[in-house]
Amino acid sequence: MVLSEETAYMITSLLQSVINEGTGGSSRWKYGFRRNAAGKTGTTSDWTDAWFVGYTPHLVAGVYVGVDEPLTLGRHESGARAALPVWAKFMKRSHEMLDLPDQEFVKPDGVIEVEICKDSKKLPSKYCTELETELFIRGTEPTETCDIHSASQDRNDNFNDIIF
Repeated sequence: MVLSEETAYMITSLLQSVINEGTGGSSRWKYGFRRNAAGKTGTTSDWTDAWFVGYTPHLVAGVYVGVDEPLTLGRHESGARAALPVWAKFMKRSHEMLDLPDQEFVKPDGVIEVEICKDSKKLPSKYCTELETELFIRGTEPTETCDIHSASQDRNDNFNDIIF
């Protein structure tokens, strides 16, 4: 085994963010590929090579765009601009033609969701106002409580509001 199923799921979760919120976002809003997917863009620093590799629970595909000679694809021809459109169109059409269902990635029992303080990334105190839910491999989740937000911080904020 190269990776545990928990580690593989954590990596998939991170790579889902690439498509849902990052450089792969145009696969959603521009090319209409809305299935659960994960992926990664790539571009060489001299704009000669670009790629996108992505996957769903059913299918994996990679697209490489590049030149053999010391030429450039063009300024700003990144993985998101040059390779992702081909990938997104291929994946959308393939899933439709093969009649593959939209399916979630299976979260192993060893991966848990924990609510944490957005600022400290620790367990929230009763004074934390901004919380987020994060994934952890069981046994690696935070055990300490937020030390940024406290009753004294609350009093200081109120004091500053009164004075200033």
